[in-house]
Amino acid sequence: MPEAPVGPGVVAVRLAMNDADVVVLGGILLGYDGLASIHGEGGDSIVLVTTEARSSELDALLADLASELPMRRVSIDQRLEPT
Repeated sequence: MPEAPVGPGVVAVRLAMNDADVVVLGGILLGYDGLASIHGEGGDSIVLVTTEARSSELDALLADLASELPMRRVSIDQRLEPT
């Protein structure tokens, strides 16, 4: 997977979940027209990247999916400048 982008207005949500559930999450995100992109970090960690404008929509979706897809939120980063 490509490296997560950085820049003004970008929000990154780090999640820990197994590979099979990442595939399911990816399929679900496809139906949400650009809500977030998935980026791998190795191991069981992924990063969902969205815009500040859509971050609350992503949070709501993840909350809805939490009972069906085992995931653990590791962190939320607002990336306002490249690292």
